[in-house]
Amino acid sequence: MPHAHEFWIIYHQASRAAKPATAQLIELEHATGRLHDLEDVLDHVFAQGFLEARFRTMTWWETLDGTKVPASREVHDIVASGAGHCPEHALKLVIADVPTTLWVRYTTG
Repeated sequence: MPHAHEFWIIYHQASRAAKPATAQLIELEHATGRLHDLEDVLDHVFAQGFLEARFRTMTWWETLDGTKVPASREVHDIVASGAGHCPEHALKLVIADVPTTLWVRYTTG
């Protein structure tokens, strides 16, 4: 049974895509208030130093099947939909710390 104050995430770094990731429990209740949406969770992750600040603009949320989730989505709704309530169904925080696509352009003459 999921607890209303717990939310599970996985850090998915592009540079470590082939390596297994470990889920992390995020406590939603804090002395400074409750984390309501994914933007609040992201602020918490960076404020606690779990990720370096330089990656802030290179992050987004996805479900385990790769569906993008907007940062404005409320954590309660995400857990109700079946994601983030346990380590096996953690929500992915994708960090594009290396380019995931390389575009090459050839010109002649």
